[in-house]
Parts: sequence; C-alpha cells; structure tokens
Amino acid sequence: MAQASPIPLMGIDHVVIRVRDLEPMLAYKFQPFEPPALLSQLQSHGIDAKATLQSRFGTDGDGPSIQFTDPEGNGIELKGY
Repeated sequence: MAQASPIPLMGIDHVVIRVRDLEPMLAYKFQPFEPPALLSQLQSHGIDAKATLQSRFGTDGDGPSIQFTDPEGNGIELKGY
C-alpha cells in the first residue's frame, strides 16, 4: 500500500542515485538518445511493455521521454534532449 510522503514533493525535476563504481554505470549512457532503441532494449529485459514514449518538458525544454515502472512499482523516466 502506498504511503503518504512525509514532505511535500512539489517541483522535483531530478533524482540522484549514488553508485559505488562509476565506470560500469557510464556504460549505460546512450549517445544519441534514441527512444525506439531504448524502449526495445527495456522490453527485451522484461520491462513493462506498456512503457510510454512521448515528448515531455523538462529543465532543458522539450525532449523525448520514456516512462515505465520498476519491479517495485516506482515510476521511472528516461529523458533526452
């Protein structure tokens, strides 16, 4: 069951995830950001096939975006510019 946040979460644009070893994480950088290829890659690993692909506004303006949920039900967005 979802719990209410102890603080208001208004206007958050980015979330940072700390990693122990940066080099392997950099291997996941896609240049250029190709949404159809990313969506295909996610789906090949069992990520929700209902992931959405559309243009969304963010810090650097409009850009392609893929939204899906992780195995725990958390919303994830991958966004390019």
